[in-house]
Amino acid sequence: MINQYGYHIIQVTRRVFFYGLLWMLPLIWHFKVRLDWERLTNPSLAFHLLFLGLFASAICFLTWSFSVKTLGVVKSSIYIYGVPIITMVISMIVLHERLTLMSVLGTTLTLGGLLLSNKKEAWRKNLKPPMLLQDKKAL
Repeated sequence: MINQYGYHIIQVTRRVFFYGLLWMLPLIWHFKVRLDWERLTNPSLAFHLLFLGLFASAICFLTWSFSVKTLGVVKSSIYIYGVPIITMVISMIVLHERLTLMSVLGTTLTLGGLLLSNKKEAWRKNLKPPMLLQDKKAL
């Protein structure tokens, strides 16, 4: 993980965003995107772009990097896989969406995968390393 090299989270975030933008620039010409800067004078569109750039991207990336540094990769990944399940439950409560067979199947598969990966991780931790021969003459 990049945190092991001693880089600060904000420095890593800046670099990731810089290289992401750098690699996206050629696509503007390839897809013939028309940049209309006048659209940014619309406060609603400017706010949406600011929200997407700051909150949905930068702050989320910072919190993800912080959680990986604090909890570790495995635990952070377990939490990230729980997001769709939480989203489904909240959408049922707030938006009154119905529970469908596909959402139950997806939840079951997600929880099963999380349980399986957790069990596998616990199994790995319980394995003891093989006994090392201290005396070379025993060979």
